[in-house]
Order: sequence, then C-alpha cells, then structure tokens
Amino acid sequence: MMTNNNIRVTPKTKKKKKGKPFNTSFKNIQNNNVTYKQDTNIRPLQKEQNEHSPNNNISEINAFNLVFMGHNINGLGLDDFKLNILMDYCTNKRADIIGIVETNRDRKYGKFWNKQNAEYTSFWTNKDNKIKGSGMCIVINKKWEKYIRKINRIGTYYIEV
Repeated sequence: MMTNNNIRVTPKTKKKKKGKPFNTSFKNIQNNNVTYKQDTNIRPLQKEQNEHSPNNNISEINAFNLVFMGHNINGLGLDDFKLNILMDYCTNKRADIIGIVETNRDRKYGKFWNKQNAEYTSFWTNKDNKIKGSGMCIVINKKWEKYIRKINRIGTYYIEV
C-alpha cells in the first residue's frame, strides 16, 4: 500500500483562557493511495461549551465516536469466508455500523448469521433470484441496538435502520 505523507489534515489549536492548547487525538484513515489523519477528540470542545453554559454544575461530558464502514462484497459465495474476513477487519477497526451490498443472500441467512454473532446484529434484504449483485445488509454493533426503532426494506436494493 502506498502512502502519501505530504497530505496531512491538522486541527486548528484553540487556546483556553489560561493559554494552554487543547489536547487532540488523531485517528489514521487509510485509503488506497493516501493516509489522512482526522481529529477524533471532541471532549475539549464540549468541555468549553459546558464552562460557558448557565448550567455549570454538570460534571459529566457525553462523548462518543461512531465508526461507519461500507463494502461491496460482490456475492458471499457458498461459505462465509468473505463475510468472516470482512467482519474480522471491521471488528479490529471498531466499526459500529457496516453497510454491505451485493450479498446475493436473503433474509433467512441473516437470521442464521445473527444467532452465530455475539457482537453484531444484522438486517438483510431479500435477493433477486435472477439478478446477481442484489441483496444488501446493515450490520450494527449491539451496543447501538437499543437505539433501533424501525427497519424499512424496499425491494432488494434499499434498507433503512
């Protein structure tokens, strides 16, 4: 994999009243040809907002990182090898929501897969029997499952969760 070290995204440093810069954390984002760095630390900004709000007795800061991934799997085949490799990769990257297209599998397979997976739950569309490249699913980390309210499937190419 080639990386281009000339491209670097850096956040602007803001100063507190005491003159100390914010601490920032970076996450590496790798593309086929370029590596980017993205600021993923949102706590200092929220802390500053809480200092200036009228309700200053709130000491807890709610912060989260939500990681999305998407992949055209081009058919899962007869075994689960492609899906297992993809899910291992997504687990290592701590992905929360994963969109997978062209699964060539139906909703029955999704129910079977959900029983085998302890960390993620998935929602699948049916495949079109005569067209290769149909069917899709959305895989969601179970820590976000409590926020799911409605699943809307329209045909074999559209799903909302």
